Amino acid sequence: MSVTIKFELPNAKVHTNAIAMPSSKVVPKTDSLEMFGGIFDDQGLFIPESGLYRGEGAPIMKGGSLSTNITNCIDGRVAYGGFLYRTHYGHFLIESLARMWRLMRHEEFDRIIFHSHPGAVEACPIGDFLLETLGWPKEKITIINEPTQIPLLTIPDPAIRLGSTEAFAVHKQVCSAITDRTFGDIYSPFPKQPQPIYFSRSKFTIRPVFGELELEHELARQGWEIVYPEQLSVPEQIKISRKSNIYCGIIGSAMHNLMFSRQGTRVFYIEREPRHRTTYNTLEAFDKVIGLEPTYIRANIEAATFAGPYLINPNIVLDNLKAAGLIGEFVRIDINQATEEYKKHIAAS
Repeated sequence: MSVTIKFELPNAKVHTNAIAMPSSKVVPKTDSLEMFGGIFDDQGLFIPESGLYRGEGAPIMKGGSLSTNITNCIDGRVAYGGFLYRTHYGHFLIESLARMWRLMRHEEFDRIIFHSHPGAVEACPIGDFLLETLGWPKEKITIINEPTQIPLLTIPDPAIRLGSTEAFAVHKQVCSAITDRTFGDIYSPFPKQPQPIYFSRSKFTIRPVFGELELEHELARQGWEIVYPEQLSVPEQIKISRKSNIYCGIIGSAMHNLMFSRQGTRVFYIEREPRHRTTYNTLEAFDKVIGLEPTYIRANIEAATFAGPYLINPNIVLDNLKAAGLIGEFVRIDINQATEEYKKHIAAS
């Protein structure tokens, strides 16, 4: 199923006397629903647009009960920013920025409210940089931690949603504004003869990918620059996404940095788990929104679970890059050692 890009603006509804309920865990967890929470209207009904969803409607945070004991109030012109992913960079780029299209003219509003995981009280280094770059310093941001009355609240629909089969082109304005205000080079041309860049996960301990280390060693020998995004600051990650016009990496948060890259950038995505339909919809959405030229490489051999560990065949990646004229002859890699390490990791888990 292909993702449709819409060129009209998403909806942004104004609600009077809304009530924001903080997030709370669903116990026991049922299906995709992980948290209760969201915004209720002046009739006490949950406003669906305030929910956090996956795909075409599976809720992550939705509804719950409405408190009758409301002592907190936020006056002024308030906008709803959605869900703030404080520690997950990829989810922040997709979901915590998804409603910012309506908040670019920050002088129109006095405050943004967000939901976040239970107990969170303030933004995070990711949000401190990205939101402030968009004109929203942390003193104008509130995370809802108690039932709160909001006399005037604007709720923008997300311009992009994880796993959805549609997205709005206006999301590109958010990405472009962050890039422009960070480096001022949004319209600069590609550098001459740029060095191809590989985004590596090999130093990242979560969800390990076996076979990747051998791949990056060969790419380094072929003249590629190897980058470890988790070791870089947020502005450094944005900057590296505009350094080249050729990128390759295993599907994951690091590749979401290419939301900040130039139109026409060639991207080679390496599959680690082909059953993640929501991930592929999301990648296709911002490929189209930003104007990337993607290639998906089916290099996955096996995945113990959806969450890893994963095993890939680096030779399949190298064959694809050679066919694209991006590497020369290469030494074929014996994947037996990577396979054995993968099996040992599973056995020890």
